[in-house]
Amino acid sequence: MRDGAEYWVKSSGDILHVTFPAKLDRTGQYERIGPYFNLPSTGLDIAALQKVRAQFELVPLDEHDTQCPADAIKSSGDTLQLLFALFNEVESTRQKQDAVQNKQPSVIPFWRTYEPGSGDHYALVVISPDIRDRQGILITPGEYDSRFMHEDYVEVEVFLKLWNIQPTTRSNNQNGSRIYQMILKSMKLLPYHSYTQAKLLKAISPSKGKRRSEDDDDTFSQSSPTKKPLLLGDEKEMDFEVV
Repeated sequence: MRDGAEYWVKSSGDILHVTFPAKLDRTGQYERIGPYFNLPSTGLDIAALQKVRAQFELVPLDEHDTQCPADAIKSSGDTLQLLFALFNEVESTRQKQDAVQNKQPSVIPFWRTYEPGSGDHYALVVISPDIRDRQGILITPGEYDSRFMHEDYVEVEVFLKLWNIQPTTRSNNQNGSRIYQMILKSMKLLPYHSYTQAKLLKAISPSKGKRRSEDDDDTFSQSSPTKKPLLLGDEKEMDFEVV
């Protein structure tokens, strides 16, 4: 990639993709799927037109989603735990570097949190939309606002990016910032027509992560901040790192 961002990649050099089930939140403040997506509501900024994009807000499945298979609920929660682990691994090293350089950049993680107890939300940026309805038919960007309902269940495939924004005196970003992003590669409305329950459970296994337990804390803290093993369903290890 030539956009200046960092990516999580596998040992093969391929970009790490994560697939998981979640639920749409149409009431949150981070969604941008209306007619003008993320454009400002007032005025016309030509520069903003070059950065127009849609953004979905999702919440992980939990015990209240009783119509979902237990493994799907676990998969959704495991994905959030994986994102926590990836974020903490990188930040543990970057914050030490910040201290040495006397920097205090703002940090925006993969997730967004409202008031305490509201849970964590994902904000997904759409750059190459492959978004399908339950019959596998492509949903065009102009249909996003009308075709998606609050609390629709979806399966998403994402990849992860880290932006390191340098300080500038021309804005309020005088200390710089780090922005962790989840970029949407594809999304399907559930239940998807070609899935039996068994196929669904296999497809939404979170690419492939295994939830960290409290016993694993020491292992995580001692491993490299930018590289760690990811356990697959067949218990084989797959290494990935930030590049």
